[in-house]
Amino acid sequence: MCHFLTTTRLIFREMALSDLDFIAEMVCDPVVMQFYPKVLDRSGAQDWLNRMLERQARDGHSLWIVTNKATGEPMGQVGLLKQEVDGTTETEIGYMLARRHWQQGYAREATAAVRDYAFHTLGIRRAISLIRPTNIPSQRVALAYGAKPERLIVWRDLEHLVFSLANSECR
Repeated sequence: MCHFLTTTRLIFREMALSDLDFIAEMVCDPVVMQFYPKVLDRSGAQDWLNRMLERQARDGHSLWIVTNKATGEPMGQVGLLKQEVDGTTETEIGYMLARRHWQQGYAREATAAVRDYAFHTLGIRRAISLIRPTNIPSQRVALAYGAKPERLIVWRDLEHLVFSLANSECR
């Protein structure tokens, strides 16, 4: 499969139908999904994958599969999502790693690469991350890629902090 973005340790590529087992591993894991409304089953994982493929086709981006550059092992999904927030279309940097890859700096490395791709390649003016107030690890990742907490909102019936970062080159 073709990749379009790399870092020191990671390769990013578009999702494919063949990623279902890996997506299911993450979205069916209650620890990974603890800040989401619910843990998904395999059917939910298929729906998740289908939505990402639809977003990729429609928007030109979505969450991408992140693999280990050295081993090719899939590690998570990180990318850009168009989200409707308070009546405005925003570009979200979203991220989810399989639990075995937590606390090794991969999320920080991946989100920084996605931020740079969004700002320098796509020319996006602003990026956000929508994070549950109790999700401290995810907040740390957003802070590491440069986003700051902007406001607390109710999004999809749950409280979320909006972390945001403006692209200073687009002002």
